[in-house]
Amino acid sequence: MQSIITYGIMFLLFPVAALAHDFYIADKSGTPFEFAQLGWVWETYHISSMDAVFNFFNDNAPIVWNAFINPLLAQPAFFVAVTPFCIYVTIVIFMKVFGLGTFEGEGLIGS
Repeated sequence: MQSIITYGIMFLLFPVAALAHDFYIADKSGTPFEFAQLGWVWETYHISSMDAVFNFFNDNAPIVWNAFINPLLAQPAFFVAVTPFCIYVTIVIFMKVFGLGTFEGEGLIGS
């Protein structure tokens, strides 16, 4: 059970950091709160890695950049970061309900 909580906290670190960043930007600039897009965050703080990834995919597999990465970069960083946590919680609930993995023999259904 302790590992489930530890992984949950680890998955929450990135969404909390993204949310804190957005609050900081809103407070610093005096503008209303808005979620920052993942692409804007990446471009603002580490443009060289973004250029390297873009050049790699543009040369080798432009469909990957255009179909998967570019749409993801247009999404708010908080929502992109919180998605793995939501998936994790869904899996843990599924395991608890059906008594799988860590919850073997403790399921809510079929026990």
